[in-house]
Amino acid sequence: MRPPSIVPMAESADSVTIRRSDYEALLDLLTDAGDLVDANAITAKLVLGETEAFPEEVLDRLTEGTHPVTVFREHRDLSIQELALRAGVGRTYISEIERGLKPGSLSAMARIAAALSVSLDLLVPLRK
Repeated sequence: MRPPSIVPMAESADSVTIRRSDYEALLDLLTDAGDLVDANAITAKLVLGETEAFPEEVLDRLTEGTHPVTVFREHRDLSIQELALRAGVGRTYISEIERGLKPGSLSAMARIAAALSVSLDLLVPLRK
């Protein structure tokens, strides 16, 4: 059954010809349906605690170039000292990572990510 607003211009046993505007409207509906599936999947993960949503301020700070460790540390309301204790990483080392003086070893970044309860990939600075 087709939506009543779409009127075929021509039909055969294997094909239907429709107006471009109808075709584009169908593509928009398919995109919307895909977006709805994605949104439902994210909602289910949020409900199960498998993912977390962050406020717009977090995204804004990340896209402005603030180091992700700083952004998520402050979002979690932790001092550098508190993060250092939780992650088992030196306070000075975290400060150097946040200021971009050191990239942070994989091991240290993994411990920092765990202490911040974020995935490691979220701690990679965004490129401008």
